[in-house]
Amino acid sequence: MSQPAEERNRTEADLLEDFKLTGFVPYLLNQAMSRLDNNLRIALKPFDLSVHQWRVLFMIRLNGPQSIGDISAGTVMGQSTITRVADQLEKAGLASRAPMENNNRVVLLSLTESGEEMIRKVIPHTFAIHDGAIEDMDAAEQQQLFQLLRKLAASLRRHEAKQRFESV
Repeated sequence: MSQPAEERNRTEADLLEDFKLTGFVPYLLNQAMSRLDNNLRIALKPFDLSVHQWRVLFMIRLNGPQSIGDISAGTVMGQSTITRVADQLEKAGLASRAPMENNNRVVLLSLTESGEEMIRKVIPHTFAIHDGAIEDMDAAEQQQLFQLLRKLAASLRRHEAKQRFESV
């Protein structure tokens, strides 16, 4: 649902007049993500994994061997970050790189047996964080949250694409 033009063209004073952080999407999402990331960081520490390493490992576990570009798109982390994380995971023996079977220019990152074992050990701890985040919501609220977050992500992707198009 789009806002009328007069609402989109409000002045800074108009925008700040009734402003409250508790109704500001970037603030609320940052609060939630900061807490989730902190809890995840604490849960991963005994396994000597970073949040980025976990996201890459889990992405590969869910989708099978993937290219750096595919992992980057799926995790919304930069390709240089994924490359650095892939180096770390490979050095730790949790993942390995190999050329794609029918296209040697594409390198796929895969889990090793040690990586699979790490996933099995860590999953209960990460899912406990997920469960804790939604424990005060009933099933309908949980589904509504998931639906709204997917809708928000899609809206933000459209907005980014629109901004890239307008800047050309």
